[in-house]
Amino acid sequence: MFRGNSMAGFEGAGYVMGYGTNADANTRFVVSVLDDGMYGGTIRYASGYGAIQIDHDRKPSAGLSVSNTNGQWEEATLRMFLRAGA
Repeated sequence: MFRGNSMAGFEGAGYVMGYGTNADANTRFVVSVLDDGMYGGTIRYASGYGAIQIDHDRKPSAGLSVSNTNGQWEEATLRMFLRAGA
C-alpha cells in the first residue's frame, strides 16, 4: 500500500492506495474521545467494489458496502460506540 495524491478532489496529505485483492490489507487510524458514547464520523472514499469495515477494540463496529464510484469521491457517515481514550 502507498499514499496517493493525484486523484482530483482529494483533501489533506493524500489517501491510501494499493489494497488490490488483498483481503488482509488494512489502514489504522487512532481516534481519541473524552467520554464513552456514540460518535459520528464521515469517511470519504473512491473505490471499486468491496467493503469498508470499522473496528473498535478489535471488534467490528460498523460496516459499509462500497460500489464502484467511477473515480469520484463519495462520503458515508457512520455512528459507532467509542470508549474514552485512544
